[in-house]
Amino acid sequence: MADKSNEVDIKIKADGNTAIVTISKVKDSVRSIASTALNVSRSIGQALSVFSRLNWIVSSLQLVVEGVKKLREWMDRATTAARELADQLERDSIATSAALAAEAYKKLNKELAEANRLEKERNAILDQRKATERDLEDANLERDKQVEISKLDTSSATYEDDRRAIERKYARRASEVATARADEDSRAGARRLYDEAETKDRQANALQAEYDRETRIAERSRDRVWRLGMDERRGVEGAKEKHDEAEQQWKRDEEAAQKTKEAMEALRKEADSIRARAAEMTGGSRAAHIRDEARQRQISNEERSEEARKKKAEVEAAEREKEQRQKEQEREAERQERERVAAENKERTEKIGTFSRMADAMVSTDGVSQNRLTAMGLGSGVSAQGNGVANDVRKIVDLLKQEIEATRNIKPGAAKFGE
Repeated sequence: MADKSNEVDIKIKADGNTAIVTISKVKDSVRSIASTALNVSRSIGQALSVFSRLNWIVSSLQLVVEGVKKLREWMDRATTAARELADQLERDSIATSAALAAEAYKKLNKELAEANRLEKERNAILDQRKATERDLEDANLERDKQVEISKLDTSSATYEDDRRAIERKYARRASEVATARADEDSRAGARRLYDEAETKDRQANALQAEYDRETRIAERSRDRVWRLGMDERRGVEGAKEKHDEAEQQWKRDEEAAQKTKEAMEALRKEADSIRARAAEMTGGSRAAHIRDEARQRQISNEERSEEARKKKAEVEAAEREKEQRQKEQEREAERQERERVAAENKERTEKIGTFSRMADAMVSTDGVSQNRLTAMGLGSGVSAQGNGVANDVRKIVDLLKQEIEATRNIKPGAAKFGE
């Protein structure tokens, strides 16, 4: 049995070019052997046994060194195979990830396009429904207007005025409805644009996630290119071909990521533009309010014009009525004047007849009583001698005839203002 003082510990570093052997306690063993030889305290057999043991140690060390060399060669081959296997797996993984990313990008674009199509269809349905409701509302307003107009009495003197008043009333209502619809459309349009912008943001976020994944794939491709470039510089067999192939794959991965990035940025810009349009549309009904204000003013002006026309017509009617009453009064005065003149002329005619008969009687009688003439209102002191009274009576008759003739030339109404 070997002495424990002669135990040897061997440590091998596999990645070195030589094996490093550390012998513990060899120094004590050598000293022990030398002391034995010098003192001749042991037999030659024991000395030979010691040398035999040393030869065994040397032989063992040589075997270990050879084994280490073979182990190193095996490990090199294993490392190369493992590296090739890892590279193949990495290449397959990158290719698979790129293919999956491309498929996911196509699927995402398809989903985005479908979402946009459905949104447009939904909006078209809502717009059609709104248009139908508004058409019905307009038809009801027109029907109500015509019903009110049909209830008017067409023979009434105010028919046209009443009809225009009804039309103005419904014109006001139509203008107000148009303004309310413009406000509604403005709010709905802005809300729809904001929703569209949010949809674009969500789509951009989806592309952002896809871009991040494609960027990681491109980074893995770039790292593989770098590793293969190092192998090429170390002279590894076939490294150049693999490096060139990997570099082309890296470019394709970078282009795919860049394409997704551009699409993502375009969506974000479009979302910002849509939001700007929505902000502008918030005040988009201002023009409708201006038009409504103008229309309301126009209707008010028409109403004022109509009122002024009515007042003017009333004034003119009052003036005509006043003039008519005046004419009627004048005609009545003329009638009364004609009656008065006729009555006076009748009286004059009667007097003429009487005086004519009296004058004739006086001529035949030679005298007329002065008292009788005085009693008849012909004055006093009239002499009846020598037919003088008869002549005076005839003069009176002539005067009466002249008065009758004079009244015939008086215009109607003149006597009223002349008396």
